[in-house]
Amino acid sequence: MTVHMHFFIIGAQRSGTTYLYQILDEHPQIQMARPARPEPKYFLEYNALRNGYDHYFEKYFEEDENTQWFGEKSTSYYEYIDAGKRIEAFFERPKILMILRDPVDRAISNYYFSLKHNVDKRSPQEVFIEKKAFQLEHPERFSTDPLAYLDRGEYIRFIKPYADLFPAQDLKILFFEELIDNEAQIQNLYRWFNVNPEFKSSLLSEKVNALEGEYPPIDEYVTEALKRHYKPFNDELRKYLNQELSFWKS
Repeated sequence: MTVHMHFFIIGAQRSGTTYLYQILDEHPQIQMARPARPEPKYFLEYNALRNGYDHYFEKYFEEDENTQWFGEKSTSYYEYIDAGKRIEAFFERPKILMILRDPVDRAISNYYFSLKHNVDKRSPQEVFIEKKAFQLEHPERFSTDPLAYLDRGEYIRFIKPYADLFPAQDLKILFFEELIDNEAQIQNLYRWFNVNPEFKSSLLSEKVNALEGEYPPIDEYVTEALKRHYKPFNDELRKYLNQELSFWKS
């Protein structure tokens, strides 16, 4: 079997990764791994390299002469550089995609997501101010800590190991606030993959994996505490990327 060109959407959670999956999967020259849920998480396994390329490809993809890129979305990879090392060893010139979101908004969305799925039962103050301990039920179900709302938004800590592993031209960092419903940004992404940039997505304005329902309001003092927490990480990220990030409230 031919070895194809592969890319990976690795995170961050609650930052538009599902939107990105669907936008890319719609392009006729790109095929995303199926099923989308549960995510493959193939390279989290320490023995992922043993079964060979054909096993991986046949598990998640179909041969298609029109497809130039085959993509996998597994947001847990973002937190495990060992997964990145396996990907780097397994493929020739894979591409890595990260999408980031204002870390305050991301943390709150992550918390609400846990409430929706009955993973967490604490109030916003207990989570973000008191940092009250909480015992997960069935922690073995999770590949990453679902309660790591704060840590997951300290983006620079997760970017640097991947930037050290993959060439700059193969690692792309996107921003939720710039990407959503932005045709020009999507076309730039198509150009990065060297696929037809004139393709018009029908999903640009779609709300994907959005949270619905009633959730506890986040008081201003909680928001301010989150902003203070993320300031040093955002400052470091701003310098590292040489980008102002002015679209982030935090």
